Amino acid sequence: MKVLPLFSILLGSAIAVGTVERAIASPGHSGSHHHHHETVMVPENAPVPNLTLELTPDPMRGWNLQIITENFDFAPETVNQDSNVNAGHAHLYVNGEKMTRLYSNWYHIRELPSGEHTITVTLNTNRHEDIMHQGERVQASVAVTVP
Repeated sequence: MKVLPLFSILLGSAIAVGTVERAIASPGHSGSHHHHHETVMVPENAPVPNLTLELTPDPMRGWNLQIITENFDFAPETVNQDSNVNAGHAHLYVNGEKMTRLYSNWYHIRELPSGEHTITVTLNTNRHEDIMHQGERVQASVAVTVP
C-alpha cells in the first residue's frame, strides 16, 4: 500500500492529516476494508478518475467532509444501471468499516469517539464495483485524532 501525505492541519481540538492512499486489492477485497465488491478497471482510453478529501470542523458539531473529484461525477439517478468509471457514487469507511454510500461531494460526520480514526472514500460505479486504475483502488483517506 502506498500512502502519500498531502496536508496536516489543526482542526480545533482534532488534528487531521490528509493522505491519498492507493491500495492494491484482489478482486472483491481490500486489505483492511470489510467489503466485498467486484472491481472494474479504467480503460486505457478513458480519463482516470481521482479524488482528494478535505475534512473541516463543523462549528456546531462533528466534521464536514468534502470529496473533490476529477474525471468523476456523482450520478445517483443512474444507480444500478450500466457501469461507467467516470460516474457513480462513493463509499465512506471509518476505520475500515463501511458507514454509507455517498451520492454527492459533501457529507457531515456527526461525531467520532476519542482516538485516532481513518476516514476513507472509494469511488464506485453505479453497479457498486470498486474503480481500479493500474491495479490500485481509486480512493483517498484522511486521518483524524480526536482528543
